[in-house]
Amino acid sequence: MAQHRIKVPASGQTAAQITVVEWFVKAGETISEGEDLVAVEVEKVDIVIPSPVSGTLVSVFSQADDVVEAGDVLCVIESADGTRPPAR
Repeated sequence: MAQHRIKVPASGQTAAQITVVEWFVKAGETISEGEDLVAVEVEKVDIVIPSPVSGTLVSVFSQADDVVEAGDVLCVIESADGTRPPAR
C-alpha cells in the first residue's frame, strides 16, 4: 500500500488566500482517480481538486472554512496498487 500526500496546488497568485470550501469524500471512504476530492476558493473563485489516485482517504488535515497555503498537505490517500500520482 502506498500513501499519497495531496497538497494544495499553487494558485499562480503568490499572496492569494486559499480557503477550503467543501470535502466531497470523508475519511475512510474510497475515491477513484479523477473523482472530485475537495473544493477550495481562490480569490472568490471555487476550484475543484480531483483525486490524482484511486484509493481510500485515510487522513484529512483541513476542514471547511480553513485557510491554507499552496503546498500545504490537505489529506492522505492510500492506494492498494502502489501507483504514484503524476508530478505537479
